[in-house]
Amino acid sequence: MSAWNLYDPQVIRWRPASPGREAQLRELAELRAAVEPAAAALTASRHDPRVRDELTTHARAMDTAAREGDGQAYVTADAAFHRVLLTESGSGMFAQLAEVTEVLLEARRELLLLPVRLETTAIGLRHEFAEAVVAGRAAGAAQAAAAILGRARAEVEQILADSREHVTEVPR
Repeated sequence: MSAWNLYDPQVIRWRPASPGREAQLRELAELRAAVEPAAAALTASRHDPRVRDELTTHARAMDTAAREGDGQAYVTADAAFHRVLLTESGSGMFAQLAEVTEVLLEARRELLLLPVRLETTAIGLRHEFAEAVVAGRAAGAAQAAAAILGRARAEVEQILADSREHVTEVPR
């Protein structure tokens, strides 16, 4: 594993479907927790109203998808939201993590690691983030990004815990 490119989309797609999925999901959550608040602060420092409009559009699309129970549309809008966040930071290194995030979100959907009832509360956090970006409040944007990631991580942890509870031991 030490020779693998852990950022390769194929590896990211494969690992959550493997026995090491919990480790993969935690590692990616840790990476995102380290990067996305910093990217949010950088994005906010750019004071670009166009970015707020894009973020708000994606947050609204997530809200609509959640209300309709459309997991695919929800993930598509969520990935687009994070792509804007990462690419508009101005950091090429952060921008390249957009694909990693997109693949992770899609893998969560495919492996049924999204809540049965899609969350609309997190949409408000995305709107707060968009407002902080346009106002140039770097600390507020970073806090909103951290809150978004905290909720996502808690969702995954709960789903994993629930799945462990439903695993029955096979008699030998």
